[in-house]
Amino acid sequence: MASSEKKKRDYVWQSNELVNARFTFQRLEQRIFLQTIASIRRDDNEFRDVDIDIRDMLGYELGGTAYQMIRDTCSSLLGKKIEMEDDVELRQSTRRRYRGYVLFTTVQYVEGTNTIKARLSPEIMPFLLQLKSKFTKAELDELMELDSHYSYRIYWLLKQFASFRATRDIQIDELKSMFRLEGKYDRYVDFRKNVIDQAQAELADTEMAFDYETITHKRRAVAIRFKLLKHKSDQLDLFAVQGPPPQLNHEKEVLWSPENPIWDPSYDSKFAPDERFVAIDLYRASRMLVTNGVDPQGCERWYQAMILHKLTPKYVISICKQAQEAVPQRSGKLTMATLRKRGGWIHKQFSDFLLLGDPK
Repeated sequence: MASSEKKKRDYVWQSNELVNARFTFQRLEQRIFLQTIASIRRDDNEFRDVDIDIRDMLGYELGGTAYQMIRDTCSSLLGKKIEMEDDVELRQSTRRRYRGYVLFTTVQYVEGTNTIKARLSPEIMPFLLQLKSKFTKAELDELMELDSHYSYRIYWLLKQFASFRATRDIQIDELKSMFRLEGKYDRYVDFRKNVIDQAQAELADTEMAFDYETITHKRRAVAIRFKLLKHKSDQLDLFAVQGPPPQLNHEKEVLWSPENPIWDPSYDSKFAPDERFVAIDLYRASRMLVTNGVDPQGCERWYQAMILHKLTPKYVISICKQAQEAVPQRSGKLTMATLRKRGGWIHKQFSDFLLLGDPK
């Protein structure tokens, strides 16, 4: 096998169903799972045995007492399962569906070898292999540094929305279910201290650093609103919203402030490309991103992708036109909700293209 194939990626991905599933890990189990999925190549169509150097995760050489600890970890991993619940249509009615999967089929360790050999269960292949949509990608190095399982889970939950939203609201009961905490931390103050505050402290130096507020109903804490602290840090003034967004009623009205002439439709025949928009096709592509609901950070990201020739303006324009068909306006009106969905759809197409290549 070529050395380039042996080298693991610096990021990992998984389906959003797995991001939101019900499961829990201890720290070493978490790192073994991460290293296992990090070995997956984007063109893999089945799982294979993965050799994992246990010293990379422990940070020290194994001593004489390590065998029992690693044996217990391997045994625990074989019993790990993920659980999911959703709604399905059955006989013209909506029914709840439960699904459960084991994570590993084999986990092997030979004393003195420093290596764990593991293979993931084929039943979870749809959540990790050949992903084309509805998946989340995260930085492996940041995840490997996390000690708390709560930090690990919240990192993924926030990462799922980070590309197109600065906040995410999650019901407290839903978080407890995801983390297998039913029956624990009955007092919200204890849940906040031991779960949310712990994750907030550990994620403070990562991309998913967050603040939060408690959402209450009838004086009872029912949900948490997570607010990403670094979500808007890279937005340029060119794309910044000045004041509240306008109420939209026409396809040609823009999401961002018309004070900036680049994004004002009335300037179509007046505004000439400048040093930033050195070509008319780049100008048109950038403008279509804004008028189709892509947020400021996204606009800047895809602009830079065009500058670096990772995306062509022609391709960007084509995707924006497809977005108008995929997420059409309703009742002759272009609402803010429709624009947000359209912008999210566009973002997903570009992200998938850059990660997996043109699906066609």
